[in-house]
Amino acid sequence: MKAKNRIIPYEQVVISQTNMNYLRAWVVDLRSGKYTQGKYRLRTIRDEYCCFGVLMNIVCPGEWEKRGDLYTIRGLSSTVPVGMLGNVLQARVRIPPPRNARVLSSVIIRMNDAEQRDFLYIADAIEGFLERILVRKDEL
Repeated sequence: MKAKNRIIPYEQVVISQTNMNYLRAWVVDLRSGKYTQGKYRLRTIRDEYCCFGVLMNIVCPGEWEKRGDLYTIRGLSSTVPVGMLGNVLQARVRIPPPRNARVLSSVIIRMNDAEQRDFLYIADAIEGFLERILVRKDEL
C-alpha cells in the first residue's frame, strides 16, 4: 500500500548539510541588497528577481537563459506555477517530503507577490523555517 503524501512536522523534517547551506545562502543573499526585487517572474531582463529567482541563482547560477524580455532557468518556464516551484525546491534543494516544499514555496511566493513583502521580511520567514528543522549530517 502506497503511503499518502502528508505534511511532516518541522521537527521531523531532515535536510542534508549541503542543501541546508543553499537555504542559508538564500537568506544571506535576500538580505544582501545585491538583488532588485520583482514579482511574478524568477528574473526579468531588468535583473529584477522574485525571492525564488534569488534561490535559483544560488542553486543553478549558470543555467539562466534569456528568452525575450525574461530569463529562465534551463528546463523551466519563465512563469513557474506555485505547485511546480515546490517541485523545483524539492528536486534542487531536497526539502522532504514534496508537500512540505510546496507549502513552503506557496507561503513565500504569497509574501513576495501578493503581500509585497520585502526580501528582509521573507529572509526572516525562511530563517524561522530553518530554525525549526533538523539537519542530517550525511547527504540524502
